[in-house]
Amino acid sequence: MKTHASRMAIATILGAAAIVGGIGLTISSAWLITMASQHPPILVLSVSIVLVRFFGISRSVARYAERIVSHESVFRRLTDLRVKLFEKLADRTLLIARDLNSGNYVKAIVDDVERAQEYQLRVTLPRYSAYTSVAFGLLVAFWIYPELLVILLPIALGLLIAIPSIATKKLSSQSSLIEEIENQYAREISEVNYGIVESQIYGYKDRLLEKMHKIEREIASAEKALLETVRTLQFVTLLLLGFSIVATAFLMYQARIDSNLPAVKISMAIFLPLVIFEGVTTWYPNLFISGKLLRAQRAIDSMSKGAGL
Repeated sequence: MKTHASRMAIATILGAAAIVGGIGLTISSAWLITMASQHPPILVLSVSIVLVRFFGISRSVARYAERIVSHESVFRRLTDLRVKLFEKLADRTLLIARDLNSGNYVKAIVDDVERAQEYQLRVTLPRYSAYTSVAFGLLVAFWIYPELLVILLPIALGLLIAIPSIATKKLSSQSSLIEEIENQYAREISEVNYGIVESQIYGYKDRLLEKMHKIEREIASAEKALLETVRTLQFVTLLLLGFSIVATAFLMYQARIDSNLPAVKISMAIFLPLVIFEGVTTWYPNLFISGKLLRAQRAIDSMSKGAGL
């Protein structure tokens, strides 16, 4: 467990470094382009040229290393967890048969374990990488022009805390409802298959099929509700991102008029909102579809504690 945690911590740092590299690449490129337009001596541009190369290379290297470390750690953890759960199942066969639903146990070993590890890979790791990269971006904003924090800090809090909290609560409950209905649908299919011939002979096949169609409509309705929630969260996210860009541009325009802010700082500040939330846009697509993954993670955590893993 400690090895897995340490590897995931390293993967998180590498993921954050890749996003930080993207921020540094964009900001240093903005500085280089703006400063080059003023035709300064080449030595003035040499530092930014080196920084552009450094951030461009380090971003790719960090992303590649993060994928190797995280995937290796997750797959090792997946294998170890399945083996230990199988051992628990073998040691307590009679107890499980009496007290637990063995079908649920098999589902947990086959399906939930994989979903739980995918949750760590697709949601947990990008979340901490987003935290780190946004914090770095806010420090850069403070260095460029402290008043930028008036715009970027509230948006960062909304994107890192408010929306994920709503998504986790709302989407998790909706996904759990969908899975319960799907499980009911699977049980109904199994029962209908046993009696389909008799129902056709004695004339009550339509009643059985109508029951199936009713559950199908419930699944479709629940899926539409989930999709509507995702669309709403995506719309709010786009509004916040768009507002950060427009508000920053307006603030820089006012700063140029009021305090004659250097053009190089204005260009860096305008480019910053385009990249500071890159970690969030990487994290959100998986977060919005993570309801079943989160449910599986909680189920595996509960089973792992019971097994003393």
